[in-house]
Amino acid sequence: MEAVSCGVPVMAWPMHSDQPANARLLAEGLKVGVVVRGWDRRREVVAAERVEEVVRMVMEGEEGRRMREKAREMCETVRAARKDGGSSKEALDVLVAHWKR
Repeated sequence: MEAVSCGVPVMAWPMHSDQPANARLLAEGLKVGVVVRGWDRRREVVAAERVEEVVRMVMEGEEGRRMREKAREMCETVRAARKDGGSSKEALDVLVAHWKR
């Protein structure tokens, strides 16, 4: 998620824990990433050709252009949320105030 908050699309290669769910969210839900190799094939070796295919798609392809644009849009949303008065900043302030009680 950090990459998207910086306006960068993700080439996800889930290995464990929450990564498979995050990969699906980024690729299928938010449309700002692509999964290099799915979780169901985690024990398989990924061919260099697959890695090249994904990198070229994200860097040069039309689908990659759309991902980059969407990631840039999301970056702006994240920046606004972090500013004073933004939704994330306000939510964090409320949480910290609650902890201090």
